Amino acid sequence: MTRDRFADALGSAEPGYDHLDLRREFDEPALLAGGRVLVVTRTILTWRETAEHAATIDRGALFVLEGGLITEHRILRTRQDAPAAG
Repeated sequence: MTRDRFADALGSAEPGYDHLDLRREFDEPALLAGGRVLVVTRTILTWRETAEHAATIDRGALFVLEGGLITEHRILRTRQDAPAAG
């Protein structure tokens, strides 16, 4: 699975952010035992009117793959939670 396919699974926008621009960065997916894949993400928000930095949100996502398809995923609250989930 590629980084782009995981980005598609996470979506490109979050509800309620019509006044902000959102950009996501993804680390390389880490393959884990049991068909699991860990992706660590950084979401960078900027104010749409001024382009000033509004927030940076680091977190992870744990995916379960079966037959090349994502069958389950869990969003981790922080980047620090990612190693514990793996």
